[in-house]
Amino acid sequence: MRLLELTQKTDQKLKADFEKIFDQILKQEQPAFLKILDQKDLTTQCQEVYSRFAKSEQVVVLGVGGSSLGARALNQIFRGPLRFFENVDAYEFSESIRDLDDKTHFIVISKSGSTLETLAQLSFLQESFLARSLNISKNCTVITEEKTSPLYDWALQNNIPTLEIPLELGGRFSVLSAVGLYPALFMKTQIQDLVAGGKLISEYKSECAEFCAQIIMSFGRQEMITVFWAYSDLLKEMGLWVQQLWSESLGKRQTLNGEKASFASTPLPLIGTNDQHSVLQQIIEGQKDKFLVFIRNLQSEQAGRELQNIHFENISYLKGRSLGEVLKAQYVGTQKALANEGVHSVTLEMKDFSEKSVGLYFVFFEMCVAMLGKHHNINTYNQPGVELSKKIAVDLLKSKS
Repeated sequence: MRLLELTQKTDQKLKADFEKIFDQILKQEQPAFLKILDQKDLTTQCQEVYSRFAKSEQVVVLGVGGSSLGARALNQIFRGPLRFFENVDAYEFSESIRDLDDKTHFIVISKSGSTLETLAQLSFLQESFLARSLNISKNCTVITEEKTSPLYDWALQNNIPTLEIPLELGGRFSVLSAVGLYPALFMKTQIQDLVAGGKLISEYKSECAEFCAQIIMSFGRQEMITVFWAYSDLLKEMGLWVQQLWSESLGKRQTLNGEKASFASTPLPLIGTNDQHSVLQQIIEGQKDKFLVFIRNLQSEQAGRELQNIHFENISYLKGRSLGEVLKAQYVGTQKALANEGVHSVTLEMKDFSEKSVGLYFVFFEMCVAMLGKHHNINTYNQPGVELSKKIAVDLLKSKS
């Protein structure tokens, strides 16, 4: 992955500052999302548990937020068969569980082991199974912190295999832990290559620094929305993963010193070419408060056979062209049109959808978010703004009991 095009030159002092931050994080601080890449027995542990359930007819993941978004992204990229239960939409949930039986493998993921939505869904699933004289615990894996919690204790009591989420590893940074790697095995991926791709981040100091410098420059221009515009359908779920990573990590009220935190943008994931027909008009002619991060995948742009015949005269120029070439032309046209209108952007490139490229992509964004958080002197790894809504919801439910 590398930066391809900029609509404005990078502030070289900013870039140099971020190169120093990169070295500090990589060589000195080693946050948990980097440490997990060196856990030598992690993939072996995942594979050992997988071998017990590899022949399951269906695989369902129960989790929400960081316990689900990374695995969802992997499942889309690698065209996996997994189903995901996240939102507690009663109608959808009750309809979706009708075809689940004792041949279904359930992967229950909660970092804390006490996530309301996940425990609620698990409880209703257990009741549904018991009503049919089935036992959900016989075909289940739990991924959580190895400490006492409702979920971890339930797993121990029912002899359910568990995989660990390290205490210091935040959920939104956990995709290359068991949280993402174990589900990825059911997608027939080479999880060792996902990890190996993540470890390649050490070779991308310049790219990370330049990307972060461009982001800080955009903040200085009060570009309040960072648009992550991926030109591949397979990156839609990845965009939602980036959205959480960015929002929860950078949207902080206070610095580590208790001072008012610096401005950080709101992320907006889009898919090209779809959103050229929904959002592009507003970006071009609306407020100039957006910074564009285009994400290209060369495998998408090079795919497809060439059109052999002219079927519609108004697009006769497509003869001899592939759909991949159409996708590339649409990206180039959008990027240049925005540049002509004074909209700043940067373009990231993915070589392909191999496990190594995907693993690198995840860690690239994790690393850049960590660097931006350090630059802003904030706690990148907590999410205090989320806790109040949880407390209010629990209080409401308790008041009706």
